[in-house]
Amino acid sequence: MKIRSLLLVLFLVLVLAFVALNLDQILQPTSLNLGLATIQAPLGVAMLSLLGLSLLVFAIALAYLQTTHLMELRRAMKEVAEQRGLADHGTARGHAKRVSSLEADGGANGQWPGRQPG
Repeated sequence: MKIRSLLLVLFLVLVLAFVALNLDQILQPTSLNLGLATIQAPLGVAMLSLLGLSLLVFAIALAYLQTTHLMELRRAMKEVAEQRGLADHGTARGHAKRVSSLEADGGANGQWPGRQPG
């Protein structure tokens, strides 16, 4: 496991332990000012909800970024494979052309150019 993942899991475990140890205080209702109105609700539950919501937003953003990265990588790999195929095809054609050229230069007696008979 990577160190970042380990730290994230450790952080979540610490938050859960804090919540478990202070559950009575977290569930105590208090007066919350929302700007336009004041409501009675547990402050701890509101704060934990905001923490959960922010974790969800970051998880969605991470999944989106990972998906776009993998799609871009796949596209690049397809381009590389296509270019490699073109290069292999060009190399094979060039080799066949050189062989046929050498055979044509060898003449009817089958001698290769530059080689002395005999």
